[in-house]
Amino acid sequence: MAQLVIMVSADSYVRDNARTSNFGSDTPMTIGWSDGEPPIKFRTLLLFDVSSIPAGSTIDAAQLNLTTQTVAASGVDAKVHRVFNAWSESQVTWNKRTLSDWDTAGGDFIDDGTAVPFTLPTSGDKTITGLAPLVTDAINNRSDLLDLMLKRVNETSPGSAWLLHSRESGDNEPTLTVDYTLVSTRDNTLIALDGRMQNMTGGMQ
Repeated sequence: MAQLVIMVSADSYVRDNARTSNFGSDTPMTIGWSDGEPPIKFRTLLLFDVSSIPAGSTIDAAQLNLTTQTVAASGVDAKVHRVFNAWSESQVTWNKRTLSDWDTAGGDFIDDGTAVPFTLPTSGDKTITGLAPLVTDAINNRSDLLDLMLKRVNETSPGSAWLLHSRESGDNEPTLTVDYTLVSTRDNTLIALDGRMQNMTGGMQ
């Protein structure tokens, strides 16, 4: 088994009280629900290019590695969702993913069994495990692009915002660690030779 650490390719966050504002160059990013009148919803977007994983690999494990700047509250349930429409770091807002609108304001994400649950941290860094199925899906179905949204499960209760470093933070940027098993060239050669021998044997009978 081999391991690969992939840096985030693009990241941003969106907020429902600034629906036309882009925060692609900001650090930190924010997840959660903040006190205010009205209260504010924050959702973070991450994009990873996983094309550096060798073709034909089996994804054994994958985890997000995130660095906290500030925690306003902790122990709150959240999820990592797959985003199904492409977005641009320099253009994404609550209303728009690029120059085009989201299908649903706030981001087009899948909220089903593929979402990965986690809790907002009490302090320090946060590792979110269990992303292997999402990485496999990105390789097989999404041109090696892993689009993710991190958001609270319950966005109607106050005082639970998590501020995490973005790629503009330098060494503290989000990363994806992938453990994978590569089918060796030698194994492929043996399989191919075995197939030819079977064909030859069949031809002689």
